[in-house]
Amino acid sequence: DRFLKKGIGYCVLYSNYIVSTCFSGFVSGETHTIDVKTKKEFGRQGLAEAAVSKLLEEYLERNITPYWDCTKTNIPSAKLAEKIGFEKAFEYLVYEFPIVI
Repeated sequence: DRFLKKGIGYCVLYSNYIVSTCFSGFVSGETHTIDVKTKKEFGRQGLAEAAVSKLLEEYLERNITPYWDCTKTNIPSAKLAEKIGFEKAFEYLVYEFPIVI
């Protein structure tokens, strides 16, 4: 329910199947992160770029500040961010560890 009230999202369909998604992954006030995912077999076709471009259009129309971050090892994400006009502002250190239940 909260996503439908605050979030924005787009997807790319191929034969009625979702092959790429782009949406507000995290919302804080008027800042929305951009989460993007494309099925491997549909990669490198510009689908993620098309979805992100549409999402950014709506962010601009609604005066939403877009925020993009990704891990240092996620080179495709970093390249897509640069391609659509984002510039690296800073880096931060993240620690992760597995939780075994």
